[in-house]
Amino acid sequence: MQSKLIISTKVYHAQIDFLNGGSSTITLVKKDIGLYDSDNATLGNKDYILIEDIPKDFSIDSNVTFVTKAVPLSGNNIFQISLSDKELSYYTINDVSGENLKLTSTLLIPTSLQSKNSISGFSIFGSINFSDFNYFYLVLVLFFVIILFRIMAMFGLFDKIKQKFGFGEREYHAIMMLINDAKDYLDVNDVEKAALVYKEIKLTYESVSSGIRAKVYDQILELCSKIDEGYMRKLVQIANDDLRNKDKVHAVSVYGLMQSTYKKLREASKDLFEGEVKNIYKKISGSE
Repeated sequence: MQSKLIISTKVYHAQIDFLNGGSSTITLVKKDIGLYDSDNATLGNKDYILIEDIPKDFSIDSNVTFVTKAVPLSGNNIFQISLSDKELSYYTINDVSGENLKLTSTLLIPTSLQSKNSISGFSIFGSINFSDFNYFYLVLVLFFVIILFRIMAMFGLFDKIKQKFGFGEREYHAIMMLINDAKDYLDVNDVEKAALVYKEIKLTYESVSSGIRAKVYDQILELCSKIDEGYMRKLVQIANDDLRNKDKVHAVSVYGLMQSTYKKLREASKDLFEGEVKNIYKKISGSE
């Protein structure tokens, strides 16, 4: 059934400032829904419903509020969406982490399930009529499906499956190619392009499995330090050029950037620039 759905999700984190001086952070989820149904057999058909499952982990301290139309089926977690709607949007007064957001699901569910004898024992429910039983069995089936997926995620079974079929190796090689590209830019002192590649590396890192993260973490950390050193080196050069050109005002501005960058450097990198930073400070303050 899920092959009929095409879902595009966007997440917004926003800070709202109130007239009384207070502020609050909200997380807004917007999903564009595409229903691939060439014969239009699903739209308007009462044998199907569209479900949005929002786990309690999504919002621990506050409720979810729908911007678009939705009918609650089970507390504040499972909602029915109209099949004719092209989008759904909801928010919570909370800054929700990326891991919790991944647990939300949009599902297309048939409501006319037939009872069959099977190893699952589903036949004990008898013939199900969802309109008579107020979606009880649907929610029960959804509950077991969601629990199954969460157990698989908890024990890292998805990562193991990906590694078994070679997906992990492809992810590893892809992120290593980006790391090598950033290093190449640093070799020619192009810090700006190296920083842009590093942003792409961060996005890729968030999407890969924990096993791949562990393999590339040290290299990414080293790359980050090298980019910081390259940026610091450029600032030192600019400040020295300003002082040679007697542009003390701009040198002071650059020195402010140097101070904030210096604090972010690891200890080994700080040792490289400590003398130069002190020397520039003496020239600016006139104590030299």
